[in-house]
Amino acid sequence: MIVSVDIRLASMISALSNVIAPAVETNAFATEQAQLVAGHLQALQAQREHSAEYERLEHRYLRHLAADVVLGTEGGPRTSEAAGRLGELLDSPEPVGLSDLRAAHAALATAVADFVAAEGEDGTDESVARSTRSIVRAEHAQSLRDRSFFKPFGYEDGSVDVEPIDQMMDGFRNKYPTRDGASA
Repeated sequence: MIVSVDIRLASMISALSNVIAPAVETNAFATEQAQLVAGHLQALQAQREHSAEYERLEHRYLRHLAADVVLGTEGGPRTSEAAGRLGELLDSPEPVGLSDLRAAHAALATAVADFVAAEGEDGTDESVARSTRSIVRAEHAQSLRDRSFFKPFGYEDGSVDVEPIDQMMDGFRNKYPTRDGASA
């Protein structure tokens, strides 16, 4: 029988925390690095169940944002060209494989950034204002999801109530359900 990922992660965390860190405690840098690796392993352990789905949901979120910002866009040739590129990418179905999804996500993120830059050059004031409001609103919501997903790193100071990962994932799934025939 192959040992589960959870058991292997727990074993590595235990080794780092209980054996390696105490053995190098006279070296501040080595101690810090051991604690950092243990923290990353703990975060991976907490995120493991949701990681692939989170990436898929992030891509769906970005598709939704791209469709929103391009809707009703007004501007010159740069804006029109960038909006056309977004439209082409949005016409493609959601990739099924994770590596294809990552490539599609990177291409779409680049196209959104290019669109924002183009609209800044020759978009109408109203169009720029509308897309800016859409992006800020959407990115605020995504930043809260990211904070939830990365909460196991321990960066949250408790001043803001950040949802537990399971609760955040339920809301994320509901907001961006499966589309294009792809599976979650």
